[in-house]
Amino acid sequence: MMKHTSIRLILSIVAAQNMELEQLDVKTTFLHGDLEERIYMQQSEGFIEPEKKDYVCKLKKFLYGLKQSSRQWEFDMKDLGSAKKILGTEIHRDRKAGKLWVTQKSYIEKVLERFSILNAKPVSTPLGAHFQLSSQLCPSTEEDIEYIVPYMRNPGKKHWDAVKWISHYLAGSTNFGIMFDRDGAKGEVSGFVDSDYAWDLDSRRSTTGYIFKFYGGPICWKSVLQSTTALSTTKAEYMALTEVAKEALWLKGLVDKLGFKQRGVLLQCDSQSTMNLAKNQVFHARTKHIDVRYHRVREWINSRQIIVHKVHTNDNVAETLTKTVTMENFKHCLSLIHLLSC
Repeated sequence: MMKHTSIRLILSIVAAQNMELEQLDVKTTFLHGDLEERIYMQQSEGFIEPEKKDYVCKLKKFLYGLKQSSRQWEFDMKDLGSAKKILGTEIHRDRKAGKLWVTQKSYIEKVLERFSILNAKPVSTPLGAHFQLSSQLCPSTEEDIEYIVPYMRNPGKKHWDAVKWISHYLAGSTNFGIMFDRDGAKGEVSGFVDSDYAWDLDSRRSTTGYIFKFYGGPICWKSVLQSTTALSTTKAEYMALTEVAKEALWLKGLVDKLGFKQRGVLLQCDSQSTMNLAKNQVFHARTKHIDVRYHRVREWINSRQIIVHKVHTNDNVAETLTKTVTMENFKHCLSLIHLLSC
């Protein structure tokens, strides 16, 4: 299965270079070729007739595993015309304006209709600043599955309120989508990285958030709880920087394969102390406890594979993935990554 990141990357290139975008449906390849050799196989378990146990099956078509299968590339294809939808994602395009939108309007409306909240009163942000969720707010928990589903196994009232808030946000943003266009942006991968500090009330671990752009639009993003507990804001941001740098190098390799040669990937961070720690390889007594694996980012910065720049907190779009922000700042960040109404 193709990753959504790869799909969005291709769509950004299509929009920026005004390419044609067609869609085909390919049926199962190996099962349509005619078999020339005479090959027999044992009867499949569960299909053996009692009076014909000594019978075998004669193959008429290719099956997976036959050495001839890879040489029999015969398959049916159906031309679906201009691409309109893929993996639940809708594609809208304005060739004259050079714009391409990626939305999930139909899917969101289907979910909201299922829970009878399609006409809910909209809110401006995905989660209100007053929500501070914890498993302690659940009526009860089961320890063996708590790390998998800490809240939804037995949610409390505040958890349901948070879910309803998110639903109200979705109800008011069904027309929003990612926009790729010919705006002069470079065909280079660049990213934003951020971390909160000990925001998770249960584990006191921090959350890493990142967003990568290509040709001005977002192609990859994530919000994930860090694997270990950071002892300061700087350490949390430093661990986030290292993990996001690994994703940056993977994306760099992907665009290289598509012909976009890139020297280094720009990562924008709003923590000056983290940047100093990453660029200065001098021993620090206060950071000697940091795991060696997180210091790898120093090598990548030294070799210019990763380039770290300072960005103002208000312009760090990754902050929306680590903490609640004001409505004004949230809308500002959406505009910076071309997440707009279409």
